[in-house]
Amino acid sequence: MVSSFPSLFSLSGKTALVTGGTRGIGQAMAIALAEAGADIVLVQRDESNTATRDEIVNRIGRKAWIHVAELSDREAVKGIIPAVLKLGVKPDILLNCAGIQRRHPSEKFPDEDWDEVLQVNLTSVFTLSREFGAYLLSRDASEFPTGKRGTIINVASLLSFQGGITVPAYAASKGGIAQLTKALSNEWVAKGINVNAIAPGYIDTDMNVALINDPNRNAGIMARIPAGRWGKPEDFKGVVIFLASEASNYVSGEDQCFDESWDTATTLSLFHHFNSEMPWLAGLTESDTRSLVTVFKGSVAAIPNLSIESLKSMPLKVRIASLLYATQIEDLSEQPIRRAATWLVRRLETTQNAPANGDCPFPRAGCSLPELKRICSNPCVDQVDLHGESLQCCVLVSTVLSCP
Repeated sequence: MVSSFPSLFSLSGKTALVTGGTRGIGQAMAIALAEAGADIVLVQRDESNTATRDEIVNRIGRKAWIHVAELSDREAVKGIIPAVLKLGVKPDILLNCAGIQRRHPSEKFPDEDWDEVLQVNLTSVFTLSREFGAYLLSRDASEFPTGKRGTIINVASLLSFQGGITVPAYAASKGGIAQLTKALSNEWVAKGINVNAIAPGYIDTDMNVALINDPNRNAGIMARIPAGRWGKPEDFKGVVIFLASEASNYVSGEDQCFDESWDTATTLSLFHHFNSEMPWLAGLTESDTRSLVTVFKGSVAAIPNLSIESLKSMPLKVRIASLLYATQIEDLSEQPIRRAATWLVRRLETTQNAPANGDCPFPRAGCSLPELKRICSNPCVDQVDLHGESLQCCVLVSTVLSCP
Protein backbone atom coordinates (compact mmCIF):
# COMPACT_ATOMS: atom_id res chain seq x y z
CA MET A 1 0.00 0.00 0.00
CA VAL A 2 1.32 3.44 -0.90
CA SER A 3 2.03 5.70 2.08
CA SER A 4 0.26 9.02 2.48
CA PHE A 5 2.19 11.95 1.06
CA PRO A 6 3.59 13.28 4.38
CA SER A 7 4.65 9.85 5.63
CA LEU A 8 6.23 9.05 2.26
CA PHE A 9 9.03 11.46 3.14
CA SER A 10 9.04 10.87 6.89
CA LEU A 11 12.15 9.42 8.55
CA SER A 12 10.50 9.00 11.92
CA GLY A 13 11.96 6.01 13.75
CA LYS A 14 15.05 5.92 11.52
CA THR A 15 18.67 6.51 12.44
CA ALA A 16 21.23 7.92 10.02
CA LEU A 17 24.99 7.47 10.23
CA VAL A 18 26.66 10.53 8.68
CA THR A 19 30.27 11.31 7.80
CA GLY A 20 31.33 14.86 6.95
CA GLY A 21 28.45 16.36 8.88
CA THR A 22 30.24 19.20 10.65
CA ARG A 23 30.12 21.74 7.82
CA GLY A 24 29.01 22.49 4.28
CA ILE A 25 26.82 20.08 2.35
CA GLY A 26 27.19 17.30 4.92
CA GLN A 27 26.02 19.51 7.76
CA ALA A 28 23.01 20.73 5.79
CA MET A 29 22.03 17.17 4.88
CA ALA A 30 22.49 15.84 8.42
CA ILE A 31 20.21 18.59 9.72
CA ALA A 32 17.69 17.85 6.96
CA LEU A 33 17.55 14.18 7.92
CA ALA A 34 16.91 15.17 11.53
CA GLU A 35 14.22 17.64 10.46
CA ALA A 36 12.53 14.76 8.63
CA GLY A 37 12.47 12.75 11.86
CA ALA A 38 15.71 10.75 11.97
CA ASP A 39 18.15 10.46 14.84
CA ILE A 40 21.74 11.11 13.78
CA VAL A 41 25.14 9.56 14.53
CA LEU A 42 27.88 11.95 13.40
CA VAL A 43 31.27 10.45 12.54
CA GLN A 44 33.89 13.14 13.23
CA ARG A 45 37.67 13.26 13.54
CA ASP A 46 37.28 14.88 16.98
CA GLU A 47 34.66 16.46 19.23
CA SER A 48 35.84 20.06 18.92
CA ASN A 49 32.92 20.92 16.62
CA THR A 50 29.57 20.16 18.22
CA ALA A 51 27.48 22.65 16.24
CA THR A 52 25.61 20.05 14.18
CA ARG A 53 24.86 17.82 17.16
CA ASP A 54 23.75 20.78 19.26
CA GLU A 55 21.37 22.03 16.58
CA ILE A 56 19.86 18.58 16.10
CA VAL A 57 19.33 18.11 19.83
CA ASN A 58 18.42 21.63 20.94
CA ARG A 59 16.54 23.09 17.97
CA ILE A 60 15.10 20.04 16.24
CA GLY A 61 14.62 17.85 19.28
CA ARG A 62 16.10 14.64 17.85
CA LYS A 63 18.78 12.43 19.36
CA ALA A 64 22.33 12.87 18.13
CA TRP A 65 25.66 11.28 18.99
CA ILE A 66 29.25 11.95 17.97
CA HIS A 67 31.52 9.00 17.21
CA VAL A 68 35.18 9.95 16.83
CA ALA A 69 37.02 8.22 13.99
CA GLU A 70 39.76 9.27 11.59
CA LEU A 71 38.69 8.29 8.08
CA SER A 72 42.30 8.23 6.90
CA ASP A 73 42.81 5.25 9.25
CA ARG A 74 41.43 2.03 7.73
CA GLU A 75 41.19 0.21 11.04
CA ALA A 76 39.31 3.12 12.58
CA VAL A 77 36.81 3.02 9.72
CA LYS A 78 36.28 -0.72 10.20
CA GLY A 79 35.42 -0.09 13.84
CA ILE A 80 32.67 2.47 13.24
CA ILE A 81 29.71 0.08 12.85
CA PRO A 82 30.60 -2.08 15.90
CA ALA A 83 31.06 1.07 18.00
CA VAL A 84 27.70 2.49 16.90
CA LEU A 85 25.94 -0.79 17.70
CA LYS A 86 27.43 -0.70 21.20
CA LEU A 87 25.55 2.57 21.71
CA GLY A 88 22.36 0.57 21.29
CA VAL A 89 21.73 2.28 17.96
CA LYS A 90 20.62 0.42 14.84
CA PRO A 91 21.42 2.58 11.79
CA ASP A 92 19.07 2.44 8.80
CA ILE A 93 20.72 5.10 6.63
CA LEU A 94 24.37 5.67 5.76
CA LEU A 95 25.33 9.07 4.35
CA ASN A 96 28.94 9.16 3.11
CA CYS A 97 29.73 12.86 2.71
CA ALA A 98 33.23 13.31 4.15
CA GLY A 99 35.81 14.42 1.62
CA ILE A 100 39.09 16.28 1.27
CA GLN A 101 40.75 18.18 -1.56
CA ARG A 102 44.38 18.64 -2.59
CA ARG A 103 45.38 20.86 -5.52
CA HIS A 104 48.62 20.45 -7.49
CA PRO A 105 49.54 20.26 -11.17
CA SER A 106 49.33 16.60 -12.12
CA GLU A 107 53.02 16.37 -12.99
CA LYS A 108 53.86 17.52 -9.45
CA PHE A 109 51.11 15.75 -7.50
CA PRO A 110 52.67 14.17 -4.37
CA ASP A 111 52.13 10.47 -3.65
CA GLU A 112 51.15 11.19 -0.07
CA ASP A 113 48.39 13.59 -1.15
CA TRP A 114 47.11 11.09 -3.71
CA ASP A 115 46.99 8.32 -1.10
CA GLU A 116 45.27 10.51 1.48
CA VAL A 117 42.57 11.76 -0.89
CA LEU A 118 41.81 8.27 -2.23
CA GLN A 119 41.66 6.83 1.29
CA VAL A 120 39.32 9.46 2.71
CA ASN A 121 37.17 10.07 -0.37
CA LEU A 122 36.87 6.56 -1.78
CA THR A 123 38.37 3.73 0.26
CA SER A 124 36.72 4.79 3.52
CA VAL A 125 33.39 4.98 1.68
CA PHE A 126 33.77 1.41 0.45
CA THR A 127 34.93 0.15 3.85
CA LEU A 128 32.10 1.79 5.75
CA SER A 129 29.53 0.76 3.12
CA ARG A 130 30.80 -2.81 3.24
CA GLU A 131 30.50 -2.98 7.02
CA PHE A 132 27.10 -1.28 7.00
CA GLY A 133 25.83 -3.58 4.25
CA ALA A 134 27.09 -6.67 6.07
CA TYR A 135 25.33 -5.52 9.23
CA LEU A 136 22.02 -4.98 7.43
CA LEU A 137 22.24 -8.33 5.64
CA SER A 138 23.01 -10.14 8.89
CA ARG A 139 19.71 -9.08 10.45
CA ASP A 140 16.66 -11.34 10.24
CA ALA A 141 14.37 -10.66 7.30
CA SER A 142 11.39 -10.54 9.66
CA GLU A 143 12.70 -7.18 10.93
CA PHE A 144 11.96 -5.66 7.52
CA PRO A 145 8.31 -6.27 6.65
CA THR A 146 8.50 -4.10 3.52
CA GLY A 147 11.64 -5.85 2.32
CA LYS A 148 13.74 -2.69 2.44
CA ARG A 149 16.65 -3.11 4.84
CA GLY A 150 18.36 0.24 4.50
CA THR A 151 19.78 3.01 2.36
CA ILE A 152 23.25 4.20 1.40
CA ILE A 153 23.70 7.72 0.01
CA ASN A 154 27.12 8.62 -1.33
CA VAL A 155 28.32 12.07 -2.30
CA ALA A 156 30.03 12.11 -5.69
CA SER A 157 30.74 15.29 -7.67
CA LEU A 158 30.38 17.03 -11.00
CA LEU A 159 34.01 15.91 -11.36
CA SER A 160 32.77 12.32 -11.41
CA PHE A 161 32.00 13.21 -15.04
CA GLN A 162 34.58 15.94 -15.73
CA GLY A 163 38.25 15.76 -14.84
CA GLY A 164 38.70 19.24 -13.43
CA ILE A 165 42.05 21.02 -13.32
CA THR A 166 44.91 20.28 -10.87
CA VAL A 167 42.69 17.89 -8.87
CA PRO A 168 43.50 14.43 -10.31
CA ALA A 169 43.14 12.62 -6.98
CA TYR A 170 39.80 14.23 -6.19
CA ALA A 171 38.47 13.56 -9.69
CA ALA A 172 39.64 9.94 -9.52
CA SER A 173 38.06 9.46 -6.11
CA LYS A 174 34.73 10.93 -7.16
CA GLY A 175 34.71 8.97 -10.40
CA GLY A 176 35.25 5.92 -8.22
CA ILE A 177 32.30 6.89 -6.04
CA ALA A 178 30.03 6.97 -9.08
CA GLN A 179 31.03 3.44 -10.11
CA LEU A 180 31.10 2.11 -6.55
CA THR A 181 27.52 3.31 -6.15
CA LYS A 182 26.45 1.31 -9.19
CA ALA A 183 28.45 -1.76 -8.17
CA LEU A 184 26.97 -1.91 -4.67
CA SER A 185 23.48 -1.29 -6.00
CA ASN A 186 23.87 -4.13 -8.50
CA GLU A 187 24.60 -6.54 -5.65
CA TRP A 188 22.38 -5.24 -2.89
CA VAL A 189 19.22 -3.65 -4.26
CA ALA A 190 17.56 -7.05 -4.69
CA LYS A 191 18.43 -7.76 -1.06
CA GLY A 192 16.72 -4.61 0.19
CA ILE A 193 19.53 -2.05 0.25
CA ASN A 194 19.19 0.97 -2.03
CA VAL A 195 22.44 2.71 -3.00
CA ASN A 196 22.50 6.11 -4.71
CA ALA A 197 24.83 9.06 -5.11
CA ILE A 198 24.42 12.81 -5.20
CA ALA A 199 26.85 14.68 -7.46
CA PRO A 200 27.08 18.38 -6.49
CA GLY A 201 28.23 20.96 -8.99
CA TYR A 202 29.95 24.15 -7.87
CA ILE A 203 28.79 24.81 -4.31
CA ASP A 204 29.77 27.68 -2.01
CA THR A 205 31.63 25.70 0.67
CA ASP A 206 35.03 25.82 2.34
CA MET A 207 36.35 23.27 -0.16
CA ASN A 208 35.83 25.74 -3.03
CA VAL A 209 37.27 28.86 -1.40
CA ALA A 210 40.27 28.78 -3.76
CA LEU A 211 37.98 28.86 -6.80
CA ILE A 212 35.65 31.47 -5.35
CA ASN A 213 38.59 33.76 -4.56
CA ASP A 214 40.15 33.38 -8.03
CA PRO A 215 38.51 36.13 -10.16
CA ASN A 216 39.17 34.40 -13.47
CA ARG A 217 38.03 30.92 -12.41
CA ASN A 218 35.02 32.33 -10.57
CA ALA A 219 33.94 34.38 -13.59
CA GLY A 220 34.32 31.38 -15.88
CA ILE A 221 32.26 29.18 -13.58
CA MET A 222 29.53 31.77 -13.13
CA ALA A 223 29.28 32.23 -16.89
CA ARG A 224 28.46 28.53 -17.24
CA ILE A 225 25.72 28.40 -14.57
CA PRO A 226 22.38 29.56 -16.05
CA ALA A 227 21.01 30.30 -12.57
CA GLY A 228 23.79 32.86 -12.13
CA ARG A 229 24.88 31.72 -8.67
CA TRP A 230 26.93 29.11 -6.86
CA GLY A 231 24.93 26.40 -5.14
CA LYS A 232 24.33 26.48 -1.39
CA PRO A 233 24.54 23.55 1.04
CA GLU A 234 20.85 24.02 1.84
CA ASP A 235 20.03 23.17 -1.79
CA PHE A 236 20.69 19.51 -0.93
CA LYS A 237 18.17 19.13 1.87
CA GLY A 238 15.32 18.00 -0.36
CA VAL A 239 17.24 15.41 -2.34
CA VAL A 240 18.78 13.72 0.70
CA ILE A 241 15.37 13.37 2.35
CA PHE A 242 13.99 11.93 -0.88
CA LEU A 243 16.78 9.36 -1.20
CA ALA A 244 16.58 8.38 2.48
CA SER A 245 12.80 7.99 2.56
CA GLU A 246 10.19 5.62 1.14
CA ALA A 247 9.66 8.10 -1.70
CA SER A 248 12.76 6.69 -3.43
CA ASN A 249 12.09 2.98 -2.88
CA TYR A 250 12.32 2.32 -6.63
CA VAL A 251 15.49 4.38 -7.10
CA SER A 252 18.90 2.73 -6.86
CA GLY A 253 22.24 2.85 -8.63
CA GLU A 254 21.71 6.46 -9.64
CA ASP A 255 24.34 9.21 -9.57
CA GLN A 256 22.26 12.35 -9.87
CA CYS A 257 24.03 15.60 -10.74
CA PHE A 258 22.89 18.80 -9.01
CA ASP A 259 24.72 21.57 -10.84
CA GLU A 260 22.18 24.32 -11.65
CA SER A 261 22.04 23.25 -15.33
CA TRP A 262 25.81 23.32 -15.89
CA ASP A 263 25.55 20.36 -18.28
CA THR A 264 22.45 21.77 -19.95
CA ALA A 265 24.25 25.02 -20.67
CA THR A 266 27.07 23.09 -22.32
CA THR A 267 24.64 21.07 -24.40
CA LEU A 268 22.64 24.08 -25.57
CA SER A 269 25.80 25.98 -26.48
CA LEU A 270 27.00 23.18 -28.76
CA PHE A 271 23.47 22.60 -30.08
CA HIS A 272 23.03 26.18 -31.24
CA HIS A 273 26.57 26.30 -32.63
CA PHE A 274 26.12 23.20 -34.75
CA ASN A 275 22.77 24.30 -36.15
CA SER A 276 23.87 27.86 -36.93
CA GLU A 277 27.27 27.05 -38.45
CA MET A 278 26.26 23.97 -40.45
CA PRO A 279 22.89 24.43 -42.20
CA TRP A 280 22.92 20.88 -43.53
CA LEU A 281 22.69 19.76 -39.89
CA ALA A 282 19.42 21.60 -39.32
CA GLY A 283 17.88 18.29 -38.30
CA LEU A 284 20.41 17.68 -35.54
CA THR A 285 18.49 17.10 -32.34
CA GLU A 286 19.38 18.27 -28.88
CA SER A 287 19.82 14.65 -27.79
CA ASP A 288 22.41 14.15 -30.55
CA THR A 289 24.33 17.13 -29.24
CA ARG A 290 24.12 15.80 -25.71
CA SER A 291 25.76 12.62 -26.97
CA LEU A 292 28.55 14.67 -28.50
CA VAL A 293 29.04 16.37 -25.16
CA THR A 294 29.61 12.95 -23.61
CA VAL A 295 32.52 12.38 -25.96
CA PHE A 296 33.89 15.90 -25.67
CA LYS A 297 33.95 15.66 -21.87
CA GLY A 298 36.14 12.60 -22.16
CA SER A 299 38.66 14.40 -24.33
CA VAL A 300 38.54 17.51 -22.17
CA ALA A 301 39.42 15.40 -19.15
CA ALA A 302 42.50 14.16 -20.99
CA ILE A 303 43.82 17.49 -22.27
CA PRO A 304 45.08 20.04 -19.69
CA ASN A 305 43.71 23.58 -19.72
CA LEU A 306 40.97 22.72 -22.20
CA SER A 307 37.43 23.97 -21.73
CA ILE A 308 34.19 22.75 -23.25
CA GLU A 309 33.51 26.21 -24.72
CA SER A 310 36.78 26.24 -26.64
CA LEU A 311 35.75 23.15 -28.62
CA LYS A 312 33.55 25.39 -30.77
CA SER A 313 36.61 27.00 -32.35
CA MET A 314 38.93 24.02 -32.37
CA PRO A 315 40.59 22.71 -35.50
CA LEU A 316 39.43 19.56 -37.21
CA LYS A 317 42.17 17.39 -35.75
CA VAL A 318 41.12 18.15 -32.18
CA ARG A 319 37.54 17.18 -32.92
CA ILE A 320 38.80 13.97 -34.46
CA ALA A 321 40.90 13.40 -31.34
CA SER A 322 37.74 13.71 -29.28
CA LEU A 323 36.20 10.76 -31.07
CA LEU A 324 39.44 8.81 -31.08
CA TYR A 325 39.67 9.26 -27.32
CA ALA A 326 36.18 7.85 -26.98
CA THR A 327 37.42 4.48 -28.21
CA GLN A 328 39.59 4.27 -25.09
CA ILE A 329 36.65 4.63 -22.70
CA GLU A 330 35.87 1.12 -21.49
CA ASP A 331 32.39 1.82 -20.13
CA LEU A 332 31.07 4.43 -22.55
CA SER A 333 27.32 4.59 -21.96
CA GLU A 334 26.54 6.05 -25.39
CA GLN A 335 27.11 2.95 -27.54
CA PRO A 336 26.25 4.73 -30.83
CA ILE A 337 29.07 7.16 -30.04
CA ARG A 338 31.45 4.30 -29.40
CA ARG A 339 30.57 2.70 -32.74
CA ALA A 340 30.92 6.06 -34.46
CA ALA A 341 34.35 6.52 -32.93
CA THR A 342 35.49 3.05 -33.97
CA TRP A 343 34.13 3.65 -37.46
CA LEU A 344 36.01 6.93 -37.67
CA VAL A 345 39.28 5.24 -36.73
CA ARG A 346 38.82 2.72 -39.53
CA ARG A 347 37.82 5.39 -42.03
CA LEU A 348 40.86 7.53 -41.23
CA GLU A 349 43.02 4.49 -41.92
CA THR A 350 41.60 4.22 -45.44
CA THR A 351 41.09 7.88 -46.33
CA GLN A 352 43.88 10.40 -46.90
CA ASN A 353 41.84 13.60 -46.74
CA ALA A 354 38.96 14.77 -44.58
CA PRO A 355 35.82 15.85 -46.45
CA ALA A 356 35.66 19.38 -47.78
CA ASN A 357 34.09 21.93 -45.48
CA GLY A 358 30.35 22.23 -46.03
CA ASP A 359 30.17 19.04 -48.11
CA CYS A 360 28.32 16.44 -46.09
CA PRO A 361 29.72 13.02 -47.10
CA PHE A 362 27.33 11.20 -44.79
CA PRO A 363 23.53 11.24 -44.91
CA ARG A 364 21.28 12.25 -42.08
CA ALA A 365 19.70 9.65 -39.83
CA GLY A 366 16.99 7.72 -41.58
CA CYS A 367 18.83 6.89 -44.79
CA SER A 368 19.03 3.37 -46.14
CA LEU A 369 22.09 1.25 -45.53
CA PRO A 370 22.75 0.80 -49.29
CA GLU A 371 22.74 4.59 -49.75
CA LEU A 372 25.11 4.95 -46.85
CA LYS A 373 27.50 2.43 -48.41
CA ARG A 374 27.32 4.16 -51.78
CA ILE A 375 28.12 7.59 -50.37
CA CYS A 376 30.86 6.44 -48.05
CA SER A 377 32.37 3.83 -50.41
CA ASN A 378 33.86 2.36 -47.31
CA PRO A 379 33.95 -1.40 -46.65
CA CYS A 380 34.25 -0.70 -42.93
CA VAL A 381 30.62 0.37 -42.92
CA ASP A 382 29.70 -3.31 -43.16
CA GLN A 383 31.14 -3.78 -39.68
CA VAL A 384 28.94 -1.15 -38.06
CA ASP A 385 25.40 -1.79 -36.87
CA LEU A 386 23.47 1.09 -38.41
CA HIS A 387 19.87 0.36 -37.56
CA GLY A 388 17.44 2.42 -35.52
CA GLU A 389 19.09 4.79 -33.09
CA SER A 390 22.55 3.75 -34.26
CA LEU A 391 21.99 5.68 -37.49
CA GLN A 392 22.84 8.75 -35.41
CA CYS A 393 26.45 7.65 -35.89
CA CYS A 394 26.30 9.17 -39.36
CA VAL A 395 25.21 12.53 -38.04
CA LEU A 396 27.71 12.52 -35.20
CA VAL A 397 30.73 11.59 -37.29
CA SER A 398 29.89 14.07 -40.03
CA THR A 399 29.34 16.78 -37.44
CA VAL A 400 32.87 16.34 -36.15
CA LEU A 401 34.53 16.01 -39.54
CA SER A 402 32.71 18.86 -41.26
CA CYS A 403 33.35 21.60 -38.70
CA PRO A 404 35.80 24.20 -40.03
